[in-house]
Amino acid sequence: MTEHVDEDGQLKPALAAFRAAVADLCDQTPTLHHSSLIRADSLYWQLQCAVGGANPAAGSGTSKSRPPIWTDALDLKNDIDTGVSQWCSGTNTPAKLNWLTNAKYRPQDTSLLEKRTAAITDWCDRIEKLFNPPHVKHISAPCPACNATHAYRRDPDEHDKHIRVPALQVIAEHGCTCTVCHATWPPYLYLHLCRLLGFELPPGMALHDMP
Repeated sequence: MTEHVDEDGQLKPALAAFRAAVADLCDQTPTLHHSSLIRADSLYWQLQCAVGGANPAAGSGTSKSRPPIWTDALDLKNDIDTGVSQWCSGTNTPAKLNWLTNAKYRPQDTSLLEKRTAAITDWCDRIEKLFNPPHVKHISAPCPACNATHAYRRDPDEHDKHIRVPALQVIAEHGCTCTVCHATWPPYLYLHLCRLLGFELPPGMALHDMP
């Protein structure tokens, strides 16, 4: 006996999630600023403004000047605009997405909505990371996997230049990664990595205690 699947029941939460993702990207959001609640510009609008070189994350402290075009922001905006233009036609990306939130969907469109929701969520995450990049530390030691000591990356302030950095970089929540061969050691392997690199172990920790 084939189990009956309530496709219409699946459509409703999928559509709600899609509308929420569009709101995350295109709607103004309440933000606490100096103990006052204000409505901040939408993530998409912040990204559009950032293409001209402005960095919303540089509002406090010392900020560096940027070139007339912030290419990372431009590339991301182009990814979003191109992706949405494949979904429907319209005047601009927010207008297209808002139209899509009010369009009529069938139960068989559930999978399509879920894929679009995932894409929009990923764009929001990329915008957040662009404005607030994770804190990165570097390890001045050869990569245990490929023996590379340095890598080159684009200068965030002068995109036509490249700077040399140690190959091993650490982002606390993700682990240590070699930017040359992309070998990765998650946080639970940090002690093992210490042994590979020949670093001293924490007091009271023996080799047999490591994974």
